[in-house]
Amino acid sequence: MKRPVLLIAYYYWPTVAAGVVRPGHFAKYLTRMGYPVQVLTSAPPSPPGTVPGEVIHVRDINRVLKNQHPLRLFERLLRRTLFPHDESFIWNFAAVETADRVVRQQPNHCVISTFPTVNTHIVALRLKRRYPTIRWIADFRDPMAYAPGRLASSAKDPLGWISDRTDILLERYIMNHADVVVANTPAVHESWQKLYPHLAHKLHCIMNGIDAEDMAPVPALPVRDYQVITHTGEIYSERKPNRLLASVARLIDNGRLDPAKLRIKLVGGLEPGILSETLATRLVASKTLYYDGISVPWAEAHRQLCESDYQLLLDVEISAVQLPSKIFQYLQIGRPILAYTKPGSPTDSLLSRTDTPAVIIYPDTPDEKADAQLMELLAMPATVHTPGEWFQQTFDARLRTQRLAGLIDG
Repeated sequence: MKRPVLLIAYYYWPTVAAGVVRPGHFAKYLTRMGYPVQVLTSAPPSPPGTVPGEVIHVRDINRVLKNQHPLRLFERLLRRTLFPHDESFIWNFAAVETADRVVRQQPNHCVISTFPTVNTHIVALRLKRRYPTIRWIADFRDPMAYAPGRLASSAKDPLGWISDRTDILLERYIMNHADVVVANTPAVHESWQKLYPHLAHKLHCIMNGIDAEDMAPVPALPVRDYQVITHTGEIYSERKPNRLLASVARLIDNGRLDPAKLRIKLVGGLEPGILSETLATRLVASKTLYYDGISVPWAEAHRQLCESDYQLLLDVEISAVQLPSKIFQYLQIGRPILAYTKPGSPTDSLLSRTDTPAVIIYPDTPDEKADAQLMELLAMPATVHTPGEWFQQTFDARLRTQRLAGLIDG
């Protein structure tokens, strides 16, 4: 019998969040490979067989406690100082006791914790201290220390230096105590090798990707007399659409673009202050820009993408080391992509290697050239393209899970 697996994922199906896809792929295909997989999560319970793996639900009491409850006050203190970027640290208290009952029966478990949020690694770390014989794989969907998004957020907070230092110390501690540490892009993997050269033997890279079984035919575009550029998902941190809005405004001003012929749709949540108020107000008034800041279910976001001529991808333009998870959904749909990223970033490298048409605009691209590139996009036919054989082989969920299985077996 294969080694039992306990996958600790704070976010999991049926929750609608980008972070559920990676652990969902792992649980699905590890189960098919014969591994007994249990998923410890805060996600609401699902009927048996509707989501991958055997789900163990641990309620997040932080969501139900009264504001003045001591634990809620403790959580607020931690979020203000040590962990402002991570939801519900106190979830780990109940989660580790539930996980203990699972692992105690079979101390040869492989425990896979997937970050974010930090509470998953805390649970695994506490289990490893109790049961040294377990094999602990610390999976990072995002980097913790020196992560651009976390650093940018901390820079706006007078106490941000505390969380930055916490991230560095905690990541170092995880690196030292986990048996295997997994990055999800080569850029993060390489940066870890430089930071932790003495731990290179335990550092690995398994990228995000797609599940071929989820691919479905993309419907034809609705009949209309205008083109649509759509971004789905929350817009936050350094991922801002303002360069696109500025290009559109300039093109309208110089008569190169009819505002009635273009719709820009931002589907999902918006961090306060993320949009240029002047640009947004103007383009909303001309009915060129549409947004309401409300998150929608994944299926609805996917439908709106499928009905769009072009797909908007906003990457972190400074120190971009991650691949936005939505890039895989975009490539599965296959319509042309407008991407804002930095040269040589994982996003830039991936789009340059696929067969899906993409217009890539860099931070230092002059405004005139950026405007011309946007017009180049709008001249592209909105036909569906497959990303190519290299993409399928590199990012297929089954092949990626096979690499994880090799790490589970040691």
